[in-house]
This record gives sequence, structure tokens and C-alpha cells, in this order.
Amino acid sequence: MAPIFRTWLVLGVALLAVLPAASPAPRERPAIDEALLRPGDLLFRAGDSVHSAAVLAAQGNGWSHVGIVVRAGSGALEVIHAAPADEPGEFDGVRRASLAEFARHAHKLGAYRPQSAAAASYAAAHAEQYLGRPFDSRLDGDSDAELYCTELITAAFQGSDLPLEPARTRYTVPMLGAVSVIEPNALAAIPMLSRIL
Repeated sequence: MAPIFRTWLVLGVALLAVLPAASPAPRERPAIDEALLRPGDLLFRAGDSVHSAAVLAAQGNGWSHVGIVVRAGSGALEVIHAAPADEPGEFDGVRRASLAEFARHAHKLGAYRPQSAAAASYAAAHAEQYLGRPFDSRLDGDSDAELYCTELITAAFQGSDLPLEPARTRYTVPMLGAVSVIEPNALAAIPMLSRIL
């Protein structure tokens, strides 16, 4: 991809991160076999929002978003993820969603399991502390005060016996300057994760 095109594409991603997402047209969504999942698994999606389209275009298809599976107080499995609002009035940041709600914004889903069960449990518990943090629309990665989806996942695994250190991609974005981001595809490519769905 030509550098100038990639720069403008990343600018589009950055600008779209602060705009409300378009409501998707109703269609059949992928199903999640909940019996295959456990806390600490990473649930990836290729989404249908404007934000997802920009991420997919920038990194060349694959996954546009990721969250971590956790167990709610009710016993149900849920997903903690960091995202710009999918719908008007929705929180713009780290939030909890049911599996069905997470899948509602996807046209493709995949799940990956960390090779360390202890790290998966640690990360699922550790992710809870980030709930309510704002979305990192500046993509700065300098702190965990604001997070985008892959930043949340790497932060949740920090301190475990399996810290995730995916490759970062550097971009120079007008109005943002130089950014170094973790793309969802780079996270999914880490050899310490095995695809289960």
C-alpha cells in the first residue's frame, strides 16, 4: 500500500474513532458456541461499523476488534472490550457486553485461547479494573488511562505469566503525529494464542 494512501487511511480511522458509528442493516449474525468459551479467551470480530471498515482497510482484512471473555456475577459469559460507541448514547470506552451483543456488530467471529490457563484467568480478572475508562481515540498507547481494544487486552495480560507483546505498526497521522498501534491481526498472530473458533 502506498505510504501516502496508508497515511490518509489511518487519518480516516483516527477521525472515525470520534464519530458515532452508522447503524448496520439487519442481517443474520454469526452464532457463538458458548460451550467452547471460557474466561480469558479472546473474542475477535470483523465488524460492520464504519470504524471496523476503516481498521480492516488499514490492516488488510482479518479482524477489526477484540475483547476478552469474562464470567459475570450471574454466571453468564460476557465480553469486556474497549470501543468507540457502536450506537448513539452508548458509552465510548471500556465496557461489558453480552456475547450476543458483541456478536451483533460482527459479520465474522473468532476465538483464541491463551496457552497458559493461569494467564487467561489472571487477564479475565484484571480486565475488570479497566471498566469505565474512555476510548483512546488518540491511539497514543502512553498510558492505560484511555484504551483502544488491543491496548486493553495487552494491559489485562501484563503481570501474568504470559504477557502479550504483539508487533506494533507505526503510522504518521496528520493532527495526531506519530502513533504506534497494535492491530487486531497482530494480536491474533501471537504464537501463544491458539484459535478455538
